[in-house]
Amino acid sequence: MLTSAQVLTLLAERPPRIAAVTAGLTAVELRTASGAGAWAAIDVPGHLRARANALGSRIEAMLTSERPTVRAVNPAHGKRGSLPRARGVTW
Repeated sequence: MLTSAQVLTLLAERPPRIAAVTAGLTAVELRTASGAGAWAAIDVPGHLRARANALGSRIEAMLTSERPTVRAVNPAHGKRGSLPRARGVTW
């Protein structure tokens, strides 16, 4: 299992890697998926941003607390407390 410091280091390394991998691609190439069920390059950071917006406080709690407690979320609905028995989950 990675430590919080290792996770933060990996996250900090990603933007330059993404820039290097996508350097020289045209706008059309960035928006074109490589095949059925695949995501276009432009979809990936958009998805990460959306998930960060939805789960940011959870991620922050996991990185800054030894044993954070977060409220259960039904991934099918993405709503707090939408599980039949929503309760705190300790990571």
